[in-house]
Amino acid sequence: MRFLSVLMAVTAFGGTAATSVAATPSHVQVRMLADVKAVKPGDTFRIGLLLNVDPHWHIYWENPGDSGEATSIKYDVPTGFHVHETIFPVPARLTLPGGIVNYGYENRVLLIATVDTPANLDPHGHPFRFAATINWLACSEEKCVPGSQAIELTLPVSPDKFEDNQDTFASKSLPQFPVDCATSDSPATCTFGIGGAQVTIKWKQQAPRNVEFFPAPEEALQIKHVTVQTEGDTTAIRYQATVFSGQTIKSHQLRALIAYDDGDGVRQGVYIAIPLESFPAKSKP
Repeated sequence: MRFLSVLMAVTAFGGTAATSVAATPSHVQVRMLADVKAVKPGDTFRIGLLLNVDPHWHIYWENPGDSGEATSIKYDVPTGFHVHETIFPVPARLTLPGGIVNYGYENRVLLIATVDTPANLDPHGHPFRFAATINWLACSEEKCVPGSQAIELTLPVSPDKFEDNQDTFASKSLPQFPVDCATSDSPATCTFGIGGAQVTIKWKQQAPRNVEFFPAPEEALQIKHVTVQTEGDTTAIRYQATVFSGQTIKSHQLRALIAYDDGDGVRQGVYIAIPLESFPAKSKP
């Protein structure tokens, strides 16, 4: 069941921040916000869905783990605008009774996406509506409840860029967003073994604590028997990859997240793209 959002009135530019607060469905409250007060022609901005999860409940990462259902978002943006894929922050490993291991979020989490604004917008034109429908599965130790929310916000256009909600988008109290291991701001370099399922993480500084491996979803592939071992400034991750019988891997790469605690104890992450041809994946009947 979908719940319509309560759309805040668009005030004169420089007035109330452009956010939309939704109704309160199943154990999760959703708020939509942007990191700008107005869209600037030819620029980019970010939209975010801030989810507040009831105590003792959790929702799921893009790969839910042993059970559960991935959280998903479908965007509806005006013609000419382009919205990129949702960026999920670093999940937590949630161990449930029976040894079930899930990947997800408790308390609060912000999911974001970058939006490209067309260059030919009239800088003094009419406001634009941005909408999203988010679906999730909220679970406690006793039961699970599916939820769905339709939500939207409206932003005016301006020839200048004015930031907004930076305290939320940059909050250290929320799960942090990973960086790509191939970029210069990555805390490590990543290499992949040939002929075996192994990832080697060479940390640029002292190796962090509590390193974990989270594979992104790949319907045809099962990842198991994961081991993570750190010695000195190097972390070696090994695992077994199995292709389900009759299934075909759709991608040449397996995305994965390496999570760790930084020096301040904040959970951080590094995205990697593992070439699937770098190891022989066995078939699973």
